[in-house]
Amino acid sequence: MAIRPCPHRCFLSDLSDEILASKRLFRLMGTVVAIQADDESDESYAQILIDDGTDQRFVIALQSMIRQIDLVQGNVVECIASFERNGSMNSSDPTLFVKQLARVDDPNAQTLRWLEIVHTQLHPKDASTSLGYPSRSIQPDDLFQIISSEAMVGNKNGVTLIELALVLDVSEAIVAKMMEELQLSGQVYRNETGGYLPL
Repeated sequence: MAIRPCPHRCFLSDLSDEILASKRLFRLMGTVVAIQADDESDESYAQILIDDGTDQRFVIALQSMIRQIDLVQGNVVECIASFERNGSMNSSDPTLFVKQLARVDDPNAQTLRWLEIVHTQLHPKDASTSLGYPSRSIQPDDLFQIISSEAMVGNKNGVTLIELALVLDVSEAIVAKMMEELQLSGQVYRNETGGYLPL
């Protein structure tokens, strides 16, 4: 039995020409911003604009797949898509065709996915790109996204330095330096219990 390649799990902003050229399958998650279709038949295709907080990108899916999961604007969706260059669309842009599509109803799913990808980017030796993981260093904006996501799912106590350091498997000193940058730029504040919340 042939082993299928693992989809490349990444943020939309990581879909560079180099990544698109080296991988064939991508696992993406984001909020549906818009669904555009010229034809309403089940066999026709629609464009789904997805926003994952780092970028927006269109993917192409069959109308029947969209209807099967009752997908509407504002839903969170996870998809496995293949990269192709399609002359009938904008030929200068790479096209991602959806192979599998699922609506995500768990409010924690996006936060957990952010943590998973950021963690694997911090430890590229433990998460080889052959298994579908990108590689880049953590940035203050990544921490801000995690803190914001936690606040969005109802965490009113904020996220502490210790929690961030444990989840990301880095020292508290590294996290503290990045949190200082976020505080100076007015993106987060520290409450009386030591938790960080977005402003």
